[in-house]
Amino acid sequence: IASKLPAKLTTTLTTINTRYTESLLHYRFHWEKSASFPAAEMLEAIQTHLVLVDDNEAGPLANVLQPLTAFLHLYVDGNHSHAIHIISGLLQQYYDVESHFKGSPEVVIKTLRRQLGDNADKVRDIARAHHQIHERNELVLMLFAIMCDTLRPLLKQFDSILRKLATLDGPDLTQVSNQARRVIMAMGEPTFEQRRLEVEAVLKTASYSKQPADRKHILERAVTRPGHIENLLLVDLMSHRNPDIRRMALE
Repeated sequence: IASKLPAKLTTTLTTINTRYTESLLHYRFHWEKSASFPAAEMLEAIQTHLVLVDDNEAGPLANVLQPLTAFLHLYVDGNHSHAIHIISGLLQQYYDVESHFKGSPEVVIKTLRRQLGDNADKVRDIARAHHQIHERNELVLMLFAIMCDTLRPLLKQFDSILRKLATLDGPDLTQVSNQARRVIMAMGEPTFEQRRLEVEAVLKTASYSKQPADRKHILERAVTRPGHIENLLLVDLMSHRNPDIRRMALE
């Protein structure tokens, strides 16, 4: 759409994009995050330009820009927001099909034919999708795994669709609905970093105690807490920079 845009706006958007591209080429330490795609900055530049042009030009220009602004809105909350949009959309498609099947497939198809009337293509698509339920279940479970691993800090943004999936009922849908409930439960669980800080605080408190019995009583707060802490102790705290915390982790 560049050929349809005013030259000034094209220059502004190109400058923003070039600056972002160049920032990705700079060497950085492994713990330094790269900049997010400048979607918000581009949207602001577009909105500013639309305000400055005449009213009779703003409407047609906004229509021309609509595909670009729709794309930018997918990234406006950061690079992960696009992944959230795609995964949520796929899960919604799954729900839209399987939410129909609360009885025998034959009865459901007959009901859909009555409800959708002449829209035989939609009935066919729903029936074909449900026929592949086992393969689609595997894909949904894979998406759940991605959400709990790569996108775990953003799980709450999937809350709405997860609660829909948790309501699905039927022998072919039990695996998905049960896993959706587990993911919902995982939203309330502390992150690895939160658990590490909590256990580290207990170990630090124990290191101040001189009596073995008192120290044991304090350490029990970490050992008996819900959830496994072996990974915290072995991976992180036994190599902690504070020697007292290392000693308590070993103890």
